Amino acid sequence: MLGKLTSPFKLRERGIMGMNQRNHGYIGKYNDRSKYPLVDDKLKTKIIAEKAGATTPALIASSVTRRKRNASTTWSKTGRGL
Repeated sequence: MLGKLTSPFKLRERGIMGMNQRNHGYIGKYNDRSKYPLVDDKLKTKIIAEKAGATTPALIASSVTRRKRNASTTWSKTGRGL
């Protein structure tokens, strides 16, 4: 049995994948790269899951990154949205 804390080597011996191995070797192998923008955005993923009938936790808050905000907003020279 494994204790509360154990080494990655003991986990690997028992067949447990690390995050990088899981992402690269399993998720990347079986999922279409063109769908990544959907699953990289947690809000989009939540909406897709709800439409498919999956139970999701309640949304507490949502934020917008500067890049997304700049792409969707016209800005004046003062930096304030118009």
